[in-house]
Amino acid sequence: MFPQTKLQDAEILASQPKAKPYKLSEGGGLYLLVSPNGAKYWQMKYRFEGKERKYAIGVYPTVSIKAAIIARDRAKEVLRCGIDPVENRKQLKKAKAIRSTPPKVFEYTLHDDGSVTITKRKQSLTIAQMDIEALLHILKLSLKR
Repeated sequence: MFPQTKLQDAEILASQPKAKPYKLSEGGGLYLLVSPNGAKYWQMKYRFEGKERKYAIGVYPTVSIKAAIIARDRAKEVLRCGIDPVENRKQLKKAKAIRSTPPKVFEYTLHDDGSVTITKRKQSLTIAQMDIEALLHILKLSLKR
């Protein structure tokens, strides 16, 4: 079931830019800010730890009225848990960036003399060329069995 809206698309589309930005209220702290250049931004005003804050939701018409109301309701749920929605969004973005970055397990450096240095974090191991050849020979023998 979709939430009831106070604003209508026709009213928003009819809103014209003025010399100063102005707000069209949807209720529950949610409003559409109409800027002098004609851009329309969904924002939510709320209080956290006694301070008034603003939560940016998106740009109209990319974010519809119903999507903005759903975002407002989710932000209010986060507020009820004692968490600032703006900080929550920052933490979620940070966690997503960390998850999407593949972990760097080993780094290999090949030197001119044929040796290889393997580095993991602050530990490193350098293997000389003749030791590499011996290891490869041992591996070759063990794979033949």
